[in-house]
Order: sequence, then structure tokens, then C-alpha cells
Amino acid sequence: MMSALDPDEKMMSGFLADSSFYRTKIYIHVRSNYEMVIA
Repeated sequence: MMSALDPDEKMMSGFLADSSFYRTKIYIHVRSNYEMVIA
């Protein structure tokens, strides 16, 4: 899906790519806390 992005969309997609590592860590952290609460 390579469509021409306006500057805001391009900046946003670049931000999401740069932050994917942090989003993954946050997701794992939240999920492990959630599983501890459920257990």
C-alpha cells in the first residue's frame, strides 16, 4: 500500500516505525501485568 502521503501522515508513519520497539515493550509489560492480576 504505497500511496502518496501528506506531510503529517508521513511524519506520523515515521514516528510509528521509530517507536515500534517501545510500543512492543509497553505491550509486553502491560500484558504480563494483566496476566499476573488474572493468575
